[in-house]
Amino acid sequence: MRLDDLDALGRIDRHDTRRVLAEFALQCRRALQLRASPPIAVNRPRLVVMAGMGGSAAGADLLAACAAEALDVPLLVHRGYGLPAAAGRGALVIASSYSGDTVEVLSAVEAALARGVPVVAITSGGALGALAASHDLSRVTLPDGLMPRMALGYLVFPALGALAACGTPVASSDDVEEALQVITTAVTDLRPEVVTDRNEAKRVALAIDGRLPVIYGGPVTGAVAYRWKTDLEENAKRLAIAGVLPEMNHNEIEVWRGEEARGLHAVLLREGDEPAEIADRFTLLRELIDPAAGGITEVWARGRGRLAQKGRPPADSRFSSDRTIARYADESGTPRLAPGKWVNMFIRSCSALHAICEGSEEAAHGRSVSELFRAFPADLRRRGAVLWHHRDPRYPSQDRRIA
Repeated sequence: MRLDDLDALGRIDRHDTRRVLAEFALQCRRALQLRASPPIAVNRPRLVVMAGMGGSAAGADLLAACAAEALDVPLLVHRGYGLPAAAGRGALVIASSYSGDTVEVLSAVEAALARGVPVVAITSGGALGALAASHDLSRVTLPDGLMPRMALGYLVFPALGALAACGTPVASSDDVEEALQVITTAVTDLRPEVVTDRNEAKRVALAIDGRLPVIYGGPVTGAVAYRWKTDLEENAKRLAIAGVLPEMNHNEIEVWRGEEARGLHAVLLREGDEPAEIADRFTLLRELIDPAAGGITEVWARGRGRLAQKGRPPADSRFSSDRTIARYADESGTPRLAPGKWVNMFIRSCSALHAICEGSEEAAHGRSVSELFRAFPADLRRRGAVLWHHRDPRYPSQDRRIA
């Protein structure tokens, strides 16, 4: 199947994902209008715990990454049963489960009730909705009828509102509006009707082809990288790997030295205003892995604020994962936080995933380990990047890596 064959796409799109993705910007604007009832009575908690699993936790990851630079109150994403010991007096729990029946989230709410910790529930109903009603908890009621992984807008923007309502805002109204604009543009640019030559999501999917996708982000886009991974796995049923710079430079970089690297395709999630040291890391990473990697693709965030930067890449993730299904399945900077950038990448990710499923049959061409090391620059100590090297008896004087 080819990515520009709309009839073929329609035949494999059993869950009508094309329509859901096309309406994603509208979903986000609708979500922005939702409010908790009864109103949230907490003011300036000392700790916010966002409890969720799977697709319902994705929005929490994105907000936590943004809050790290914008908020002086710790925001902890909790995936699991119960609650951390730190979630006691003075804390707030935001429990997100689109279906309302996620057992881990229900366990977290029950633990919060037992400790007397206030809870805000974000759900379309289910057991969580019933629990919120029986205990008169603040609740944001979401429209039902979507797969949780397709409801990211409904899981992010109400949480933004809940954080603002309790005196811990992570985005200004200008930041949010920028994010929505970036999302709207992304949805238009990445829709299936846009041909491959002008559709970044389709091009990413075709570039990955049959290789194992390895998604790397920086300090801001690391949460987005994980979302790309889960979109590829849930939507395209393809294993993917996610990592974050600079951490991967201290361990995972070694994987890219071996013969198996030819079966990997790196997707680097970049920001136009990323710190110089992170930009250097990405540049050096690309130089190090390029000789042996099956392929490398860079996806750049758009928008100036943090939320905008995180908005576009997840959008890419959804569209890319959607395109991946089509390729391989027979079924288918001043503002602190601008939602547009992460939503932007989210749409790209979906689009690229769908595109991979329909993509090209070209085989990956890697290089041998010896070629990789011979290709290393003589001196990688550039632009202030912190490097170290040691001698490997197999590759004398050429064993260099980012430290």
